[in-house]
Amino acid sequence: MTSVTLSHLYVYPVKGCKPVELARGVITPTGLLFDRNWVVVREANGKFLTQRQKPMLALVNVAVVPATLLDGTTDLAACPDAKLVLQAPGMPELQVPLTTDAAANKKMTSVTVWEWSGQAADEGRAASDWFSKYLGLPCRLVRYAGKAGAEGLPSADATRRQVDAEWAPIGTETAFADGFPCLLANEASLAELNRNLSAKGEATLPMNRFRPNLVVAGAAPFEEDAWSSLHVGAPSSGADNGVDFENVKPCDRCKVTTINQETAEEGMEPLVTLQETRSGRVLAWDQVVPKFRGAVFFACNLIAKQRGVLRVARTSGRQRLVVRARQDDVLANEPTIDLVNGAVTSGPNLAVEVNGLKLPNPFVIGSGPPGTNHAVMRKAFQEGWGGVIAKTVSLDCSKVVNVAPRYAKMKSSDGKEVIGWENIELISDRPLEVMLKEFKQLKAEFPDRILIASIMEEYNKAGWEELIERCQETGVDAFEINFSCPHGMPERKMGMAMGQDCDILQEVCGWINAKATIPVWAKMTPNITDISLPARTALAAGCEGVAAINTITSVMGINLDTLRPEPCVEGYSTPGGYSSRAVKPIALAKCMSIAAMIKRDFPEQGKSLSGLGGVNTGRDAAEFILLGSNTVQVCTGVMLYGYPVIKKLCGGLQAFMQQHDFSCIDEFRGASLPYFTSHHELVRMQREAVEAKKKERVGLGKDDEWSGDGFVEEAESMVSNQ
Repeated sequence: MTSVTLSHLYVYPVKGCKPVELARGVITPTGLLFDRNWVVVREANGKFLTQRQKPMLALVNVAVVPATLLDGTTDLAACPDAKLVLQAPGMPELQVPLTTDAAANKKMTSVTVWEWSGQAADEGRAASDWFSKYLGLPCRLVRYAGKAGAEGLPSADATRRQVDAEWAPIGTETAFADGFPCLLANEASLAELNRNLSAKGEATLPMNRFRPNLVVAGAAPFEEDAWSSLHVGAPSSGADNGVDFENVKPCDRCKVTTINQETAEEGMEPLVTLQETRSGRVLAWDQVVPKFRGAVFFACNLIAKQRGVLRVARTSGRQRLVVRARQDDVLANEPTIDLVNGAVTSGPNLAVEVNGLKLPNPFVIGSGPPGTNHAVMRKAFQEGWGGVIAKTVSLDCSKVVNVAPRYAKMKSSDGKEVIGWENIELISDRPLEVMLKEFKQLKAEFPDRILIASIMEEYNKAGWEELIERCQETGVDAFEINFSCPHGMPERKMGMAMGQDCDILQEVCGWINAKATIPVWAKMTPNITDISLPARTALAAGCEGVAAINTITSVMGINLDTLRPEPCVEGYSTPGGYSSRAVKPIALAKCMSIAAMIKRDFPEQGKSLSGLGGVNTGRDAAEFILLGSNTVQVCTGVMLYGYPVIKKLCGGLQAFMQQHDFSCIDEFRGASLPYFTSHHELVRMQREAVEAKKKERVGLGKDDEWSGDGFVEEAESMVSNQ
């Protein structure tokens, strides 16, 4: 578990206006008590107004009187004189009476907030005139009138607003927040963003640009990306022990972040820098959610699982509370370590050298969406990955046409963890010239890091030779040959179609190795009876190494409501490639077979194996290395947990090595391989072991086992205190 503290707590009573900082807050079904309970809307059509349209809203000070209403220590029903107090430059103070029932004696009016249209309580002419004068257009102040947490679904009540059911359970509601009840931001993430801004000569920004409810301290930068749930509050049981939250969606940011919250002046940052470092494209999140492509992200949206009280952490005393963040269970106990240019700074050495390539750690980005362009590969190197294999390229990208949706997930029975992932993704659809330019740029930026080009071509010697020559000119360090893509490409006799035919494989590998001047790995398909046969063919034809496994041909499932297969494109689908945790046992078996073959048929020749398939933790990687893998690739894991997961992978692998007192990778690589044998041998060994135990048996079991000649020795054998 990762432990951080709740450092700040903010409530925004009026949407778009200034926040009130709290030391204690009450979580309700719609978020913090009184959060975004009011919104300003256009008088003409009821559409909501925010700083997007009127930046000057940032200058409106808001107070709830008495202030103890906000932290829940005073009940509104006991305060007949309670009021909402608003102040703005050049305006008289506005006081709006507060009632226990938001709609009591008030006119209900139609309101639209993003996709939701419903009814809200109008706060009257005085409030309307105040905001109309301040903002310079006819508008009204309205209050959320829904009974949060009431019986029935919010969608069935015109006063209640349901959260987008694509991201949160049906029935989850919010007031007038943009999308979700609570927003969490991380101080370390802001510090990282400010470092990027400073490096460009831009001014650093305060946290108020992002208008969060909860701010945490003590986490790593953007660690919150990978949190699936968290507990904020006291670790002990009791009525006041905090709140459990689900992290349902990263928060995509808008122009409000460019507005100075003290002056209402607009600028360009941080959106420009976030576009460079935190866009859906850079993070590769658009490969999972296509509509993320044009978005930039900072902070995360939360929904609460129960009502409760939050308190800001204190430096001492019993009130100090801890935020306990949980990644998917598979990563919950993995330690996180620091990396410098991919290398560990202490503990067992993770550096490896394979086929003349020196990697600071054995973890390599597998070919696929995480290596699709310069931005994402640069991110991988910055986070510390030992090497990067780019998404597969070919000479003619015009023949590559992807569809959407193209992914499907297999989840655990509780729906919380992804155990299987299917894709019908093709190779890169970007022009080869663009990819080559980015290869060259990456090698200029990271000259000492390992960049591997994944390539694929049709059964054409000239085509392979041209592709190899053009890639080598960019300075890439090695090739991985895609003989294993199981969908789309085999229809053109590429990918898996070549990897399953040893005769074609031998010929094509011969062409490749005659032309290549850098190491070549052949990526093998698991969709074959004996994977060691094509692996042996590739190695014998001159390849320095092999990689295994690529994805397994699969059909994810059938939608029992529509009777259509998943992923569904215009009502149809096609078998795809299966990956993630569920394939690891199959991948281990295939890698064991290849490693045994290399040891037997290519002894001391430096042939290598790059293992992949279901690697999500450092201990997963240790299993592949124990079976003889020199490096370990991760692809789907990056799509699920993000590029920073490398710090947990290295931390988990180091923890395993420390457990067994290994100081470097070579000390245990292949150590488990000798313990595999045939089933016939298992039977023989067990039979011999049983017989040996019988001979070692002490004493006699039955009276008729006594003999006259050995009577004294037999009696002595049953004495316990000799």
